[in-house]
Amino acid sequence: MGPFKNLFQSQDSKYFLKTALKVGMVPVLTTMLMVYSLWIYLEMNYSFFLANGFSAGDAMKEAFWDHLLSSQVEFAPWVAGFYVGVFFLGLFLSHLVLRPFTRVAKMCQDVLNGEAPNLKVDPMTKRKLVIRAGLLMMDYIANQESDEDAEFEVPEDLDKIKKPRPDGVFYLQYGAFMFILSALTAIATFMAFSHLHEDIVATAMTMLKANKTIGTFLTSQQELMDMMSFVCIGFSTLMYALISRGLISEVEGVSYGYLRDIRDIVSGDHSKRLRPRFNDPGKEAAFNINQLMDQLFAAEKAETQNNVIELKPHVEREVPPAFIEQFHDKEGNSLYRVVTPAGEVVEGLSYEDALGLLKKVG
Repeated sequence: MGPFKNLFQSQDSKYFLKTALKVGMVPVLTTMLMVYSLWIYLEMNYSFFLANGFSAGDAMKEAFWDHLLSSQVEFAPWVAGFYVGVFFLGLFLSHLVLRPFTRVAKMCQDVLNGEAPNLKVDPMTKRKLVIRAGLLMMDYIANQESDEDAEFEVPEDLDKIKKPRPDGVFYLQYGAFMFILSALTAIATFMAFSHLHEDIVATAMTMLKANKTIGTFLTSQQELMDMMSFVCIGFSTLMYALISRGLISEVEGVSYGYLRDIRDIVSGDHSKRLRPRFNDPGKEAAFNINQLMDQLFAAEKAETQNNVIELKPHVEREVPPAFIEQFHDKEGNSLYRVVTPAGEVVEGLSYEDALGLLKKVG
């Protein structure tokens, strides 16, 4: 199964399926546009056939439609196979997007398991912002575990990044992928229109007497068919472009978010945790990073939680409000952590339990 082996076990499975469905809907919508265009086209052809001696009546019209569409039925398995193929290409596109996040998640999991992480990456992969952020964190962990007292510094080029920026490597890979996908959709659309036009010409030659008028009409129909093909191809290309814009925006924003939070961690803010949004890619990597931070800096966390000033009854002080925080387990389920005004930390609560506790301590 390759990149799809743990598709439904991953916290990013929803992102896999969402992206694949988006990509897979493009040929479906294009087919709907084709069907509507062909319906108008065939109605126009039938009217021309009637004006040139074709027998009128509902029975003859039904026979005309059956004659043209029956030859298209043999292509149904190919169309279904094309839809399935595009869906799996969408899954591969999701894998392409998530690959750097998966690599960082694997580094963190190796450290959690007490193993040495594999930090060898090829030069092209190393240029990805998420990979650079992951390697920065691995360097910081190695620095913390060493006996040296040297202060850790964030590389200057990473420190200067203050907003999402384009990922040239991803643009190159993604551009090639979308070009191939758009080309396949265009070829399939053009072949479908061409095959149907050939059937119409054959029907005209069989049922009507050949003359100059019919020849002129069929020639103009070829031009119209080509125009319909270009409209459908342009529609599918536009849909792929809109999907591309959304995916690129997501990748750039999340990549910068990873770098920003990891940069804060290595700068000494060990309480910092990555909090991806519901639809963001890379949630599994964020979960592993947070687990690693909890394990490495558990002592600091415990000291912070225990450093609570007890309020005496006769001292009037403003009690801080309760604090609630959402996180996800390995299965992607939402859990909540509540810090009470007294400093007590309660983790692993469901939404209902967290609300109940807030009401009790509020």
